[in-house]
Amino acid sequence: MQHLSLFFVAVAGLQGALGQSSLYVPGFDAQALSVEVAGVADGHTTFIIQPAPDATDSDGFVGTATLVEGSDYASLTYVAPDPSAALTIGYACSINSGVAVCSGEAAGATILETETVSAFGVEGGATETAAGTVATGSSSTLKAGSSSTAKTGSGSSSGTAASTGTSSGSAASSTQSNSSSAISASSKIVMGAMGVLLGLVSVL
Repeated sequence: MQHLSLFFVAVAGLQGALGQSSLYVPGFDAQALSVEVAGVADGHTTFIIQPAPDATDSDGFVGTATLVEGSDYASLTYVAPDPSAALTIGYACSINSGVAVCSGEAAGATILETETVSAFGVEGGATETAAGTVATGSSSTLKAGSSSTAKTGSGSSSGTAASTGTSSGSAASSTQSNSSSAISASSKIVMGAMGVLLGLVSVL
């Protein structure tokens, strides 16, 4: 029985190695979100953000938002699923030395925000950027960073956020960082797998 317990502990360790990463989400108060990677281009990863399965009504976020994030840039776009809410958000941040300078529009109001980049734990594989480790698994759960949020109003805006592109130096830096993260993640997976094998040997 003790050998079986060790085996299950080893399996749990492998699952943890495969599923731990984090993500910086600008403009959101802390709440449970589900994140899916839509694609990667020019050093930026596009995420589809939705409420997590265990999210409650008090979290306040419904529908789907799109996050584009890289080593020096992050943007968030959102359109409320209920047309009567008339809420559209376009939010873009330039990131430098761990500080995000953000601007955009929400419900017709101008947003200006400077905040410290803070990544929060999520489930899923990861690639690392200056903005924090970002999930690359098909589905992840996270708690978003704390910052000011837009108030819902009757007005609407058409503000959107789009990537302005990065220089070749930034792209190279992001690629190098991604490679380092991949090596780190691979090391965790190997360690977890070794634990599983040792557990099997103990059982046998």
